[in-house]
Amino acid sequence: MKRLHSLPALAASLWLASCGSDTSAGGGGFGGETISGRVVDGSGQPVAGAVVRARMPQSLDGKPSAQTSTNDSGRFTLEGLPSTFLRIEIAGRVDGDSVRALADRDPGRPTGDLVARSTTLHSIGIVDDQGRPVAATLQAYGLGTVASTDDSGIARLSGWPLSDLWARVTPRDGQAAFDLFVPASASADPGGSRSRLVAAPGWLIDDFEGTSTKTRLGLLIGGGWWYAASSGTNSDLAGKEIGHAVFGHGYDTTRAHGGNASLHVDFAFDPGTPDRYGLVGFHLGVVDGQTVDLSGMDSLEIWLKGNGPVRIDLVALEGGAKHVYARSVDPGADWTRFALVPTDFVPVDGGTEFPAASSQVLYLQFSVYQDTEFWLDDLRLFAKTLP
Repeated sequence: MKRLHSLPALAASLWLASCGSDTSAGGGGFGGETISGRVVDGSGQPVAGAVVRARMPQSLDGKPSAQTSTNDSGRFTLEGLPSTFLRIEIAGRVDGDSVRALADRDPGRPTGDLVARSTTLHSIGIVDDQGRPVAATLQAYGLGTVASTDDSGIARLSGWPLSDLWARVTPRDGQAAFDLFVPASASADPGGSRSRLVAAPGWLIDDFEGTSTKTRLGLLIGGGWWYAASSGTNSDLAGKEIGHAVFGHGYDTTRAHGGNASLHVDFAFDPGTPDRYGLVGFHLGVVDGQTVDLSGMDSLEIWLKGNGPVRIDLVALEGGAKHVYARSVDPGADWTRFALVPTDFVPVDGGTEFPAASSQVLYLQFSVYQDTEFWLDDLRLFAKTLP
């Protein structure tokens, strides 16, 4: 199984945004993990007196798990932290100007230098799928900061770092709350086209639009990366089974659904190979073998187009053994929406029904067994609770 960290539109492993040469002290015994690092400004100079807070990434609570301040050299140490994925928030001042940063850290990974930048231009606009302004209150996950839109749907994100993040959006007209990805590129462009975000329900697994790892469900649950595996593929296509047909090629939307990018998968097999398959998959957990709880799942929404059958798999642990639960679909030349409920996923290798194994899900996979080319976009999870 091969992780796709080298392809920016596909990579979804959550590494810290700015890693340097500093190292973390591990484990720390009963008190939990101890981490250390340094805060610098955009020119690389240390930021003294900056507040450093650590939070769980899915938390909406303003209270941090731990808090400290940087010394005169910009260095900090946070102690007694849980050994898990964490969000590190920086708030300080340089020459009288406010600087902020938000970084995501895997357990046991060094923090290094965290770059805090000015947040002078910082606002977004929220509209619905008809282009109408959405009046709502926003809470930033892993930050605890609250903002509200005005009647024109504009929210001024005072005190929010200029970083990719997710926010819980509660409309003021009484409609159900939903979650919204707020990219740094949008909030840095007030009044511009990038600052206009379309509100959509559900947890976005991936839309393949971003060059960072922050446009994914993994930002909230602390994991997530794409991988590829195959057997019997044509040697002429070695290393080329997966491409990103639109990403990185301007704004040609002909191969994307509702955006600028999609995942393009193209497998060709050697006819003489008896056991052959190709797949791309999304690992849901923080580390290899870690599961997530999808028992609250209402449905998965997936957009596909292609020229052959694709099997959509959820791989889960049951009794310590992996079992595959699958639904086969046959996308055509046009983009087609597939909304799959838990009972659509049928056991293919002796497992019980998927709802019985849904609390320990490892992967979401897209598998093929013949020469097939397809495009994948806008994967979204509808669930009662966050995994």
